[in-house]
Amino acid sequence: MTYSRRRFIKSAALAASAFTIVPRHVLGNGHVAPSDKINIGFIGLGRQSRGLASRFVRMTDAQIVAGSDVWTTKMEWFREHVSSVYAEHRGATDFAGVATYREFQELLDRADIDAVVIATPDHWHALQAVAAMRAGKDVFCEKPLTHTVGEGVRMVRVAEETGRIVQTGSMQRSQENFRRACELVRNGYIGGVRRVFVNVGDPARDYDLPAEPIPGAVDWDRWCGPGPVGNYNAMLAPETAGTRYWPPSRSRMKSTGIAGAARRRCSPTITGSPRHATTSTSGPTGGCSRKWAAAS
Repeated sequence: MTYSRRRFIKSAALAASAFTIVPRHVLGNGHVAPSDKINIGFIGLGRQSRGLASRFVRMTDAQIVAGSDVWTTKMEWFREHVSSVYAEHRGATDFAGVATYREFQELLDRADIDAVVIATPDHWHALQAVAAMRAGKDVFCEKPLTHTVGEGVRMVRVAEETGRIVQTGSMQRSQENFRRACELVRNGYIGGVRRVFVNVGDPARDYDLPAEPIPGAVDWDRWCGPGPVGNYNAMLAPETAGTRYWPPSRSRMKSTGIAGAARRRCSPTITGSPRHATTSTSGPTGGCSRKWAAAS
């Protein structure tokens, strides 16, 4: 019998606990044995997770088992959303539910989770992706994958060291029409390329929203995480997953998160190991520094 990597890992783990693995042939065509399913955890349960979760639910060889966010409101919404989508698309009325965690490291500590989807604010992406790879998880991370070239180099190094699969959620790197366009250019169908024009949109603006009271449902210090702690505003960090983000659309906060918004004031860099990483910054205001700890 030929075993997939996923099936082999599950077989070894469950055999040690005297559990019975249901063979795929017993279930019939179109069904996937529980031992063959890829268990997925979501880190970041806001607006972007809505569409991502709906797509992953449709994959019969995967199942969403956990989620993490610093908002209690979003954790509650995510549990209900995933359960309702499973019931709608799979008829899974006996779905066991989704476990939620305030600290993403608790999700990464679960040995039964094979891969994670990272859809947190941008300034968290690199740190959480590195921690996930160190925890033995494959990673699907939303764009922008990193803030700096240095973060990108580090992520590539960790991916190579751990042998994990890492994919960034950039549709223009995977959709058929874009891939076809690349093939046409590379194979000379449009002739020699002499000049390339790139449009990145209007210049970003610094974060200038007024301070508002911090809701009790969010751990604001943890939301800011490795970046400087800024003023809370509901347009920047909405309490519900369906709220629109801060207009104008080309804001620095929307494109790069709170650390990017402070770039004119402070330029963050990541140093240290994944377990004890330090984000240090310096700028014309005299500088600031914050520490971040995550399990390797």
